Amino acid sequence: MSRSASVSFGSAALLGAALFACGGGEVPPPATPAPVATGSPPAAIVAKRFHSLRFRASIRFPDGAWKIDDHTFAELHASDDGTSTVVEFLRWTAPTPQSRDLCTATALSRGAAGVADFAPLREGIAPPLRWTVVTDERAATPKAATGVWDGRIVAATELMETRGVGEARVRGHVALVAASDRECVVLHATTTAPAADVAALSERLAVLEATMARGIRLDEPKTDPSGLRETIR
Repeated sequence: MSRSASVSFGSAALLGAALFACGGGEVPPPATPAPVATGSPPAAIVAKRFHSLRFRASIRFPDGAWKIDDHTFAELHASDDGTSTVVEFLRWTAPTPQSRDLCTATALSRGAAGVADFAPLREGIAPPLRWTVVTDERAATPKAATGVWDGRIVAATELMETRGVGEARVRGHVALVAASDRECVVLHATTTAPAADVAALSERLAVLEATMARGIRLDEPKTDPSGLRETIR
């Protein structure tokens, strides 16, 4: 699906198209929830920090062959083919004061960072049976020198619909939605594996949660832009 390469932040034109839209002829959801194992990140995680000059933020990427594109799409877009992982990040400023709920509503309704179909983010509505929630908690993140951020981190697994003959697959999601004053931050990572490898997928989710969702840092507001660079190190 094509996506707009530009976006008007803080306006009604923010984020035009939702990602992951379903085609016609939907298959009914399976009768069992997605399998999930209790995963935890390794004691030592190898990660590099990418600094986005566009969004004035840095994100920790776990070890992998990451392809990072911070120019083509409305969001920062990154992928690691070896683990079937896709990450999208977006930070925007709204014309009025924001709350975490308002940021979440905007993200879900307009597809910010690909969360349009991430059912567990919809508070007060039980997700379909094919979803299993692993983490759902409030967090004072992302980290910033000034300002207080009200964040929510959600991790879940989704039993993917199978059409025809093929092995069952599970998609894992990790999302952060956070608000501070008039700003919103949304990060969404997805990773996919065969259902038989759910233990490995759960560990991968734990690493993505520890590095990305909990490791975002925002530039200080008074930082001189001329001294900032787009880097990964």
